[in-house]
Amino acid sequence: MAISNSEHLARFLKSEGWFNQGQVKGEAFRPRKDRGALRTSVIRHNGTNPDEIKRSGNAWKEMPRRPTPVNFLGWADVMVGAVRTISTIPSLDVEEAGSKGNPHHANIVGWNLYEGQHMIQAEEVAQQSTLVLI
Repeated sequence: MAISNSEHLARFLKSEGWFNQGQVKGEAFRPRKDRGALRTSVIRHNGTNPDEIKRSGNAWKEMPRRPTPVNFLGWADVMVGAVRTISTIPSLDVEEAGSKGNPHHANIVGWNLYEGQHMIQAEEVAQQSTLVLI
């Protein structure tokens, strides 16, 4: 099923360095290499139930990790349509990545291969997002 431009995405925030003075920083959306591709993990939601996002974030926080666990400080909320239209170096997209354990998981994909360029893209997405702290 295609992901609609009207859907919301939540990017869980694990570092205080990912936001400042009520604004999400580009570092929060910076892509990571996953199986050779650059991706940013997000959760799809309808924008009407922050308690559900909070539950998802707490479940994410409790997942076993090495070397150390992560914090869950809140999330950056952004519309799929904004992700798809904000950047042109190249255009970004959102693809489904849901699984049985996490059916709302998705990835932001299409990042420029050069770090400086994908940091510009991440900053553009961050500027379109809203900070939600828990």
